[in-house]
Amino acid sequence: SDQSQARLIKCLALLLQIRAKENLGLLSLDNLEKEYNAMWHSRHMLDPFRQHLQHAGEKDIVTFLQKWPQSFHVTVDGGKHFVQLLVSYAQCDLHHNGPLERTDEHSGSEYRGPHFQSYEPA
Repeated sequence: SDQSQARLIKCLALLLQIRAKENLGLLSLDNLEKEYNAMWHSRHMLDPFRQHLQHAGEKDIVTFLQKWPQSFHVTVDGGKHFVQLLVSYAQCDLHHNGPLERTDEHSGSEYRGPHFQSYEPA
């Protein structure tokens, strides 16, 4: 659903923005699920990454990220995929078709997960 896609996008954007703020570099998609689950884990959801991906109607994270080229950049280095956030979390405004505008039509909702933090660039 569009709401599930919006939730996945916002969660990914926040994770990547925190990594950028901490100068951790690009995130390998090999480590994405582990970092995502560590950030969004709850006792009610043991594997939030897989659940959010499935609820968004997706099976492959690379394909999903490539639908949002104005927001996420996926690269391949040494046969491994890496993802980078191209906009700030605050710019992830799905209501106004901002930088997270998909390559096809969508609608979404604002999602602020349990670890939401406002981020202001230094």
